[in-house]
Amino acid sequence: MNKLVCTAIVAALAACQADTKNIEKKLDDQAKDIREIKAMIAKGGGGAGAAAKGQQQQREEADPNAVFAVDIKPNIKNGMIHGPEAALVTIIDAWDDACPYCARVVPTLEQLVKDYNGKVRVIYKNLVVHPQQVQRAHLAGCAAGLQGKFLQWQTAWWDKAYKPYQESRDGSKLSEEAFMSWAPTIGLDAAKLKTDMDGPECQGLIKNDADELRKFRVGSTPSFFINGHYMAGAMDINGFKQIVDRELKIAEASGLSAAEYYDKAVMGKGEKTFRAAGAPKQ
Repeated sequence: MNKLVCTAIVAALAACQADTKNIEKKLDDQAKDIREIKAMIAKGGGGAGAAAKGQQQQREEADPNAVFAVDIKPNIKNGMIHGPEAALVTIIDAWDDACPYCARVVPTLEQLVKDYNGKVRVIYKNLVVHPQQVQRAHLAGCAAGLQGKFLQWQTAWWDKAYKPYQESRDGSKLSEEAFMSWAPTIGLDAAKLKTDMDGPECQGLIKNDADELRKFRVGSTPSFFINGHYMAGAMDINGFKQIVDRELKIAEASGLSAAEYYDKAVMGKGEKTFRAAGAPKQ
C-alpha cells in the first residue's frame, strides 16, 4: 500500500474522538474509508487526496501549508510546558487523560525535547473527550501546575492511574478519590489542589483550551500543531523529526530569536481560524 496512505490510515485510527457515543459506527465508517482508499489505489487514484479523506472522515481537511495561530500563553503561565520556555520549534499537544494514543506518544515527545536540546518545547492543551472519566483529572493537572508540578502530575497520572486502568479496566483507578490519595506522594498540597480544581482559574483554563482548539476544528486526541502546522493522531519519532527538522530550518533562517519566534512568526502571521485545503488564505 502507498506509504502516504498507510500513514493517514494509522493517524485516523490512532486518535480518540470527541464523540464517544457511536464508537462502533465510527470504526465501521473508518473501515469503509480504508476499503475505499485501497480501491482508489487499485484503480490508479488515491494519493494525498484519498489519504486526507480517510484521515478527516468527519473533519474537513486542514490546509497542510496553513500556519494556525494557536494561543499558548495560558498554558505556559500554568506550567503546562516541557522543555525551554523559549524555543524555535513549538509542538502543541492537544491531549486527553483517558486517551491510549496520548499515553503512547508521551515518551516520543519527551525524547524530542531531549534530542533537540533546547530547540524544541512541548505545550500541553486540554481537550477532554472522555469527560465522564477524566474531567476532574484535567482540572487536577491544572491545579498541579499552579503548584509548579504539572509535569510531575502528568508522569504520575500515566503511571499511577491510567496504566492500572488499562490493565484492569477498573474505572475507579481514574477517580478523584484515587488520585487524591497519591497526589501528596509527588509533593502536592492536596487541600490546595482540591481548592484550585474548583476555582475559576482552572475551570476557565479547561474551557478556554477547548474553545481555542475548536476554532481550528480539533476534535480528537492527540492532535498536534508544530509551529502552527496541524496534524492529527500519534506518529513515531521519525515522523515527528521530519517535520521538526523542516520547521527548525525555517525558524533558523528567519533571523528571529527563540524568545520571539512563536509570537512573531506564528501568532503574528498565522491564521486565527481554521482553513480547509484549497480555501483562500484569510
